[in-house]
Amino acid sequence: MPIQEQNIVFVESQVMDDVPEGGGAATGNVITDGVMNNVFEDISDLDRAYGRFNLRKIFLAVRTLSTDLYGGAKTVVTALPTDDALGYTLFSSGDPFDTRVQAADRVEAYLYKGPMWAGYLYENHIQGMRAINVIQKVGSVLPPVGKTLALVADEGVQGEVEQYVRVIKVQYAEQFFVDGTASDGSDIGFSRWIVTLTLSDALRFDFKGHSIKRADGDYKYTAGETRIRNTTVADATRYFGAQLLAVAANIGDLQVKAASQFTKLVPSAQTETPLVNQVLNPSVVVTMSAGTRDVDIAQQAHTLGREVTVENRRLNWIETLAPIPAPGTLSVAYRAQDNWYELLDNGSGQLVGSDPSIGAGTINYTTGAMSVTLGALPDAYSTVIMTWGSPVHYVSLVPEAAPAAEMIIAAPTLTDPIKPGTLVLTWQAGAVAKTASDNGSGALTGDASGTVDYAAPRITFAPVAMPDAGTNIGVAYTKAPATTGTPASNTVNVGAALAIYGVRAHIRLDLPDGSMGGGMLYDDGAGNLKLNPFSAEPQFVGGGSYYVGGTVVLGSVDYATGEIVVNGSVVVSLSEWSGNAWTYDAGPSVPATLDDLSYVLAAGASPGAANITVPAGETPEGMPTIRIDTLPITLVPNSLEFTYGGKTYQDRNGTLYADIDPVTGSGMPAGSVDYATRRATVTYAAPNASGTPVITSALGRYGDWTTTTAVFRTQLAPLKPESVSITAVAEGLGQINGVADADGVVAGAGFASGSVNYEFGVSSVVFTAPVDPASIRYNAVAYSYLPLDADILGIDPVRLPSDGRVPIYRPGDVVMVMHAADAAPQTVINGGTIDCGRTRIAWVRVTDATGASVATGYTLDRATGIVTFTDVTGIAMPVTVRHTVADLRQITDAQISGQLTLARPLTHAYPAGESIVASCLIHGDRRARVSATWDQATWSGTWSDALVGSEATATLDTIAHPISVTNEGAETERWLLRWTSTTNVELIGERRGLVYSGPFTADIAPINPRTRNTDGSGGVPYLSIPVAANGGGWSAGNVVRINTVGALADIWIARSIQQSDEPAGDGADGCELYALGNIDRP
Repeated sequence: MPIQEQNIVFVESQVMDDVPEGGGAATGNVITDGVMNNVFEDISDLDRAYGRFNLRKIFLAVRTLSTDLYGGAKTVVTALPTDDALGYTLFSSGDPFDTRVQAADRVEAYLYKGPMWAGYLYENHIQGMRAINVIQKVGSVLPPVGKTLALVADEGVQGEVEQYVRVIKVQYAEQFFVDGTASDGSDIGFSRWIVTLTLSDALRFDFKGHSIKRADGDYKYTAGETRIRNTTVADATRYFGAQLLAVAANIGDLQVKAASQFTKLVPSAQTETPLVNQVLNPSVVVTMSAGTRDVDIAQQAHTLGREVTVENRRLNWIETLAPIPAPGTLSVAYRAQDNWYELLDNGSGQLVGSDPSIGAGTINYTTGAMSVTLGALPDAYSTVIMTWGSPVHYVSLVPEAAPAAEMIIAAPTLTDPIKPGTLVLTWQAGAVAKTASDNGSGALTGDASGTVDYAAPRITFAPVAMPDAGTNIGVAYTKAPATTGTPASNTVNVGAALAIYGVRAHIRLDLPDGSMGGGMLYDDGAGNLKLNPFSAEPQFVGGGSYYVGGTVVLGSVDYATGEIVVNGSVVVSLSEWSGNAWTYDAGPSVPATLDDLSYVLAAGASPGAANITVPAGETPEGMPTIRIDTLPITLVPNSLEFTYGGKTYQDRNGTLYADIDPVTGSGMPAGSVDYATRRATVTYAAPNASGTPVITSALGRYGDWTTTTAVFRTQLAPLKPESVSITAVAEGLGQINGVADADGVVAGAGFASGSVNYEFGVSSVVFTAPVDPASIRYNAVAYSYLPLDADILGIDPVRLPSDGRVPIYRPGDVVMVMHAADAAPQTVINGGTIDCGRTRIAWVRVTDATGASVATGYTLDRATGIVTFTDVTGIAMPVTVRHTVADLRQITDAQISGQLTLARPLTHAYPAGESIVASCLIHGDRRARVSATWDQATWSGTWSDALVGSEATATLDTIAHPISVTNEGAETERWLLRWTSTTNVELIGERRGLVYSGPFTADIAPINPRTRNTDGSGGVPYLSIPVAANGGGWSAGNVVRINTVGALADIWIARSIQQSDEPAGDGADGCELYALGNIDRP
């Protein structure tokens, strides 16, 4: 007799409870259809107050006394709970005997430990702590809230322990650690972030940490120290479930849209995190050659985003990036299956991920051409984001022939003009007294050369021998009264001889953009007024972009007659960022106005007031300084290095160090660096040092680049709708502010367009005017999911996605799109019919007036949709027929939005909100069989699926007399038939144990207890070994190994209960499962 509908049932496992031993083998207890609490118990008020995760194991059973094929078996969710707080998910472990412990391990294995995290556990941590401290480099990437890390102690050796921890709060503080002492007694050390990570669960073990080290290579793991590992998505278990159809689907459609690609596997509590005044993107580090040394520079990143649409989804992406990326800075981030993945430039032009499966690519540093192959198709409506730093903002100030630098002694304590011919400088060099004086014409003579700006006053000083360390430079001079005032015109005649270097004049400029600029003009000693008499470097005169060459003549001085003339117009040039390069364009001529003047009369000229003599001993601050003449750019911190007097000086964050130990890197503080003025002040030099300093390394930065577009992703996601605002400083507009509406559209003055994807946390904006990218900030409110206590919840959720959701649709899966409808209740008699009102019905469910399912007494004509009742005996009238139409289709593409692409078109119309899209848990063809039989001389005690040792001399004749099984009685089991003597045997199952012991004089057919009646009678054998197959000749210890495969299929059902209130109606928290398959009809 062929398989009947009533032969396909669900049966219970051994333990239907949420206990470690829950699940296990199949029983003979049939799960009654349509009865409340037939699989799960009622939900308690604590379950709803806190949240709960339940697991139950059931089996699909084919209950026939034959081995008829139940083909293409699958289990699907055909009805969803009306209570949104409930979620049901199916999966299979493939193990008919596993328990809840093993099943929970599979569920928890969504994340697995991966590469090392860029940090080290700071000192020891003990069991019970709910926070850990991590050592990280300043500026490194912090673990985001919701991140799961793996702590592994004694890795790879006996006693290894590991724990996965989830971060729910991140705090950090920069600390300075001393690891040496300089020769002057000062501390030498380094800075690190100490990152405090608050955890969702307490530590379950003690974890040994590290003491602080300067070099990463000094962190060792030889004594059981804990490794902190990142986690990657292992996704070891495939999940199946159902969602409502979100958009109506019609006949012929190849796409359907489910409400979501995900189902709620475990409950979680939502929490909000404000993101206040966040920077646009983390800065990237650009490594540039500055001469003899490479310099790491933190730079605001350039960004480019490409939106992924349904039409342009692809694995390969090609872009030409401008400006060109610097080696080692490019990052390509993409989102696939609700996870972000990143490919990083390894500095050799290759884009690599933490795992080869993430993807690979290349970047050409000359052309900016990027080619990348992603490891998976990016999600539709997401964005592929490219972030990089560029070398075009910097220039090495050291050509192949390193220039000599100029030494200057600035005298900030000299506040009054110097009377020409009165200056005397004294100092000690090599314990010998030295002296120099001015010649009345702005030049130094004697033991030093240099110039004197009488009006500034400023002294440039190049001694033949460097002053001894710690010596004072004595200064004696007569203060000359300076005449100041606001001239009436650009030409002034003072009527007396002027001192060389004795004039200063301030001019006002009307710049092309309407703003006001200006600068101080200095007398160069040759009768010319310039912005910088000592350097040709351009000088900014306003707006940060307009400049004039320092040595451009902007006026004149007639020292004999006392006439001072300032040009009436000045040609200004413009330095600006074009979007991918810096440009320097000659600008227009703009009006110049002399608005302030100061001058000193020549020696012997009639002074306007009495002279004051300053005695020797007044000392300028500091030692000689090194001035670096550059383009209109600023000096990059940590790039300066020069040699002087046999010593090498290096800049470290504004402090000069000399006598640097090549091993430890420690050195003697020897001065300071002013990055804006490009001057280095030396406070420590070799005795009797002489000569001119030589710059061996220096890097300049052109200025602050601007942008009109920006693409970024927020630190956390998803975001609360209408919580995002973006601010920036735009040229000509000042601070601008854009706000995102409920649809994610960004609008505001200064914003041409913009959008925010709240789910992904990605924003793209276009500005109406150039903005400083470093000024861009965003505010938002992100929400995350707080994992619940594992003991109360019933599972450790740390290794699961933070929101508790897992995908139930994947490319290659099979889905059933279905729609169910009820025919009106009717009272029928034998031979009566009910017309479902539609054709090509997939299946029907008949219930009587009490709501009980009716499994027999009717037939269905699927083609016409007519149900004919053949025997209504015992059926309470009226009956209701629920009829379902369905299409079984393979998925070729699945999007996180729930959009699914099907391999073949639909053949029915499906209304939205009523139809269901269910992924099928496929069991395949189900029928009992004997899969293998062989004999062995002995058994070693190890279960193996191949011959171990030699064959026995005797054998079972299973060709003429095969071992038989049935769908009802067979188990998936490995059996051992062992001879205890020449005539007696014992039959042992790997899981079932001893089921028979005795003589082999009749068929061996032990009854499977699960097939017995409730009173213990009856039953069907596990298998039947015919005595006719026994030809004799056996010796004690000989064995026959037999493998059987049962028709049962294991199913784990996970129920997720979110924090919620009790629903109004009974059964609102339930779902419906169907077993579907095919049979051979006679």
